[in-house]
Amino acid sequence: MPKKTQRQKRSRSSSPPGSPVDQQPTSVAAIRNISMSNVELRKTTKKKKSTSGGVDDADTDWYRVTYTVFVQSVSAGRKLASAKTAVKRIKVTSEAGTQQMDDPSTHMMNKTRNAIRRKVDENEWGLDCSVGAGPLFMETDDYWKYLWVYAESEISKQKLEAAARSTAARKGHQTRVDAVVAKEWERGDGFKDADEKWRAKVPVLSALEQYSQKDMSKAEPILRSIVSELSKEGLHEEEILSDKTKQKMATVNAMVESASLLINQMTKKLTLKSTRLLTGLCAMLAPQSAISNVSVRDFSDVLNINRNAKYIVDGFENRKEYNKFLELDGPIQIGEHVVCRGGDGTLVSTEGDSLTIKLQPWGTKVTYKSLKDARMRRFEPQLDNYNRKDRCDKTPDHVIETIDSFFRRHVPMSPNKFDTLKKRHPLHRIQVEEKQPMYRYETMDELWATFTIEHAELAEQLRNDKQPNKCPMLLYTHAPWEMVKARDVSCLCINCEGMNATMRGVSGATAAIDSIIERVGTSVGVETEVARLMKIRNIINTPSKYDMCVECLKPCLASDKLEDAEHKCIDGTCDQCGFQRQWSQTLRRKLFVHTLGQEPTMNQDSPLYGPEWTEANIDWRQYSYEVQPTKATHAQEVARQAAAARAAEREDVDADDEEYNPNESSASSRKLVLTTKRGTLIDFLDTFQEMNKKHVYHRNLVAVERRAQLNHERNIRPGILDRKIDYSENGSINDINQVQSQYWITLQYTLFVSIVCWLRADIWNKTEGILEEQNEVTVNGEMFGQDINEDSYWARVTKVLENDMYEVTDANNKTTTHHRRDLRLRQKHTVAMGHVTDDKTHDRHSMQHFTTHELEWLENYMNQNFPADIPTGRITLVHQHSDNAGQHFKNTGAIHYYTSLTKDRGEAVLIYSFGAPSHGKGPHDGVGGCWKTKVDTCIRSSYSTGRLLYTDTGYIQNVKDVYDALVHHFEQAEHRNVPLAGKNPIHKYKFFIYTFDNNPIERPLDEKYITLDGISKHYQFVAKSEGVVHMRQRSCWCLRCMKALTKPSLGWGTPHSIVNCDALSRRHGANNSAYAFSTHACTKTAGRDVAARIIHERDELNNVSTELCVGDWIIFHGVDENGNEDPDQPLWLGRVMSNPDDGWDGGGVKQNTTTRAVKYPMGVEIKKNEVAIYVQWYEKIDLNSTEPKYHVSRTITKPQVQSNQLLLHTGFAMTQLRGDNNPVPKSRPASERRRRETTATASLGEYARPRQNNQRSSESWHDKEYGIVWEMTETDRDYALGRREV
Repeated sequence: MPKKTQRQKRSRSSSPPGSPVDQQPTSVAAIRNISMSNVELRKTTKKKKSTSGGVDDADTDWYRVTYTVFVQSVSAGRKLASAKTAVKRIKVTSEAGTQQMDDPSTHMMNKTRNAIRRKVDENEWGLDCSVGAGPLFMETDDYWKYLWVYAESEISKQKLEAAARSTAARKGHQTRVDAVVAKEWERGDGFKDADEKWRAKVPVLSALEQYSQKDMSKAEPILRSIVSELSKEGLHEEEILSDKTKQKMATVNAMVESASLLINQMTKKLTLKSTRLLTGLCAMLAPQSAISNVSVRDFSDVLNINRNAKYIVDGFENRKEYNKFLELDGPIQIGEHVVCRGGDGTLVSTEGDSLTIKLQPWGTKVTYKSLKDARMRRFEPQLDNYNRKDRCDKTPDHVIETIDSFFRRHVPMSPNKFDTLKKRHPLHRIQVEEKQPMYRYETMDELWATFTIEHAELAEQLRNDKQPNKCPMLLYTHAPWEMVKARDVSCLCINCEGMNATMRGVSGATAAIDSIIERVGTSVGVETEVARLMKIRNIINTPSKYDMCVECLKPCLASDKLEDAEHKCIDGTCDQCGFQRQWSQTLRRKLFVHTLGQEPTMNQDSPLYGPEWTEANIDWRQYSYEVQPTKATHAQEVARQAAAARAAEREDVDADDEEYNPNESSASSRKLVLTTKRGTLIDFLDTFQEMNKKHVYHRNLVAVERRAQLNHERNIRPGILDRKIDYSENGSINDINQVQSQYWITLQYTLFVSIVCWLRADIWNKTEGILEEQNEVTVNGEMFGQDINEDSYWARVTKVLENDMYEVTDANNKTTTHHRRDLRLRQKHTVAMGHVTDDKTHDRHSMQHFTTHELEWLENYMNQNFPADIPTGRITLVHQHSDNAGQHFKNTGAIHYYTSLTKDRGEAVLIYSFGAPSHGKGPHDGVGGCWKTKVDTCIRSSYSTGRLLYTDTGYIQNVKDVYDALVHHFEQAEHRNVPLAGKNPIHKYKFFIYTFDNNPIERPLDEKYITLDGISKHYQFVAKSEGVVHMRQRSCWCLRCMKALTKPSLGWGTPHSIVNCDALSRRHGANNSAYAFSTHACTKTAGRDVAARIIHERDELNNVSTELCVGDWIIFHGVDENGNEDPDQPLWLGRVMSNPDDGWDGGGVKQNTTTRAVKYPMGVEIKKNEVAIYVQWYEKIDLNSTEPKYHVSRTITKPQVQSNQLLLHTGFAMTQLRGDNNPVPKSRPASERRRRETTATASLGEYARPRQNNQRSSESWHDKEYGIVWEMTETDRDYALGRREV
């Protein structure tokens, strides 16, 4: 036994047993392996009973099995020490009767484990069974069974060998040679030395040379056959190889065993990375048929893997593709798969040295100047390419397509084609996908609510039962990547931004409310107050302002759409909903004690009372106007202070009062600033309630207008001009290289943009022709010129079928199939017009000036190019839309101008709709920005490229140059017919120029109008006639409204609601007055041509009145003694009768030619030049009926004199429905004598009567007229109704 070193001795003797050092050694011993090391035949003498009753000795053979436990040191980090570390052994042997036991393997296992535990208890080696292979042998049983099976195998082998030796000896072979030949092959001790081995080799080699004749092709099969035979006897085949080959084979075997071990471990839990690794490994190791005849089965058996595994199949396929790549040679051809600096792709074309490559996977085409710049080479297939199969739980493609289609229908695309989003490929950074953004104004939960309606079945599968109203993550995942949330501050209006600023205090208010609820807890009697506090908390913490408004109005909302709210809920007069219902009307009142004549005080007896209500620790922001003094007010203030100082010196307070006059023009300017407020919870909730009320009204208006615009786009018909107008921000004309003096001087120009479009009537009327997918159509649409079919609806072609059949999808995502003859193609023609001027004032006068010239040009353009779209030669149907700017669009003067366009246009229908305040973005904004950008580009180009050939100055120096540049680049350039927003092309550009010297804008200063009351709260106006307009508070373009608003509105009463309007057909129905039209006058009362117009109208009325004949039908405006319209009968029907009094000459009219007014019975006064009419009144048979049927008055049986100032309509005919013919009697004088005796007047024709018979004949006529029924036509009635305001 080797001697221990001094270090080992010191280590053992320095620490006594049980010491801390001994208990916590720096290194321990661990079990490395346990093996069956020896099987030895043993003979024992066993006592055996004899037949005589005594005991005899008997020899018994048994085999002793030895187990050896190998123990090796382990370092402190639990790592095995180096191989040089001494290995300790524990040997355990079996007993004589072990083999006869029922379970010898368990017996040996227990015996060996007991020996190991004794070593552990002795703590001599520091043996630890929890490290190394200890847990394997001490806790599992399978390995011990294997050891005993191996021992039994060795025992059986020794028994067979012993039996063979015994048999050979019994045969009695006499010679050694015979014995060797006859015995079995065995593993001996080998040659004693090299000489002995050489002497054995020589005869064997000689025999091989003799029989093979030194032919290798013969020697190899001989040796292979010998090896095969001997291998059956236990020959180690690798031992016959050369040393080099043996080493190589050993290395290969080790590599295969190592790889097989890892493969077996990796296949237990495959991942994509491990699968790709296995695929690449199989591709590299795959045997090639051209080199060897190894099959896939043999290959799989060597590695112990499944030959049908997908990574084997893909690996072999990858190797085939790689072999094809290796066979390629020569220059790269067009169409080949290549790799370049931008990634892999396809070589598309070559031109000289330049190369164009279409990159994958997005198809981006990149051109390189040369092969060197491209760094192009053939694509080298990947050996680890693994095409993973789709998982069974993957979202189906049709669900993904449905989600994508839903978002593209409901989320609008940016109207500016230059507004783009870019997505860069995560792996190939040079590839960029560019699309126009889709701006999402609704929350995802709102869109999910719409999705559940349109796709109810699919929504049930995607819905989360615990949160049914929450948008599923699947919709987020598969939404179009270009869809982005519209920034909440994009409108920049005072309503939205003011609400955002107020909500800065939500966190502080929420903390205070939580503190109150926690303090109150579950106290009895405050359940209602706590519930209201929780409701307030939920409302103010709603992240979306739209959802917050919906939450406030939820008790009255029939749906989750804010646009469906009743008007009383919007304006805050509803007592069932609103934030005030939770706060000021209920909870706030209980917090205060109200005493008559005193300020309210906090109710300290309230169970909710606490410091949270009175501590001013909540901060929020608020917009307010800050008064700033102007130069004039500053000068006046200085003068006032100086005067006060002088007066103090002279003790004369009133000395210089004339120097300061507060009534002079000294108004201070106001500046909108964002201030920070700090207050209590009560202060914050009061402010929140005020802002919330305004914001609910504003968001409702925005939602209604957005829905109205969408319906307008879908329901508009041919013959209607859709005009959108707006002022662009003034453009600047600045030199590129400005000197210092030019910096503060900016030359600007005004750009007024108008986008006009209409549906082509000739395209609309077609019943044949091919439609393409995504074409917009109207299903069951009427022909141009016919009344709108209320059963028609908008749809989009989604599939082209056979036999002129098409599949269409409507706005509700309902799919139907129709023949081509039932589909009206909605093809628009769009004209973009720009008005350029050096007049920088944006007001109604400039808008009117631009509109007049534009409509004149547009009528000529349509008559020349699209006569079918303007059948009367005049534009009579215009739907105009603009923002809510009061300075130049929404004012009484502008509305009056719009009504004046009805003159000389026949039965014109002109409708003006306004967008929500500060929400007026549209296509005109994008076009205007495009035009100004082009002008700025031209300014830069004039300095970089030299003189511009298309302007007079060669540069951009004035408004005329701006106009010339726009005409050159847009109006005269064919290539500018580019799509707007991807689907609406602009087919024509037209520009107008106005300067102070040529076609200036006139601004009369003395114009006055009858003010339109409430104009700021109304958003849709219908021009009735000049100076008369219908208006309503909300816009609606449903199919019924579109139908009604294509006809003249002269017959509308006040108020007027469109029958079956979608907005009135909802739950709130007829109670919602916001969708009812009211009639108002905006007549021009002063200004140019007003006096001449009044005189002309008065003279025309008098001339018409004097030409009336006896028996003519006439209509008067029905008013009471105060001048108010009769609500029951706004129209009074009458008939001219013959008046027998002096001066009337038997006629029915008499003009006052005197200089004084003439008075008649019933208080009638006829002024100078006015005409008196002798009228017999008729009355409507049924005031509640819409049928215009009349009969002679039952209450006023005699004719009366009436002034012609209220005359509306003359010269029309009535239809007699019942009764006999009854001509109107007409008086005439009988003789000269009778004329002197009476005051009879002249009469006509066969109806001459003496004076004494006039009264009798009149009464007889009335009696006969009593039973006659007359009917008025709708045209005459509408004309008279339209003349009322005039």
